[in-house]
Amino acid sequence: MDAWDADLLMLQEMCHGQWTLLRDALENRSSGGPAYDSVWGAALGSTSGCAKWGSGTRYGLAVFAKGGQGTINDGSRTVTLLDHPSAGEQRILLCARARVTGRDVRAWER
Repeated sequence: MDAWDADLLMLQEMCHGQWTLLRDALENRSSGGPAYDSVWGAALGSTSGCAKWGSGTRYGLAVFAKGGQGTINDGSRTVTLLDHPSAGEQRILLCARARVTGRDVRAWER
């Protein structure tokens, strides 16, 4: 994120615990580098592999936008369930509006 000076970053296959650790580290940086605001959405209610990242075992997607808290518009996060033939894993679309480098953008991840 820092080396490429990323304005937006979308991550998939992310445990909720991984997201909270990354969110907390990037949200209010004091060690240099830009802050990032973020949202997360669950694709699976539970998966055993996520237990190593904390008590929550949900699994899903995340969007990070460069800027401090409030960069992603409150209430703009939506999670849409997608029709997918694969058994066992729900597919979702995570969407959020953000203001990045003075422009309003809509970021989505599926």
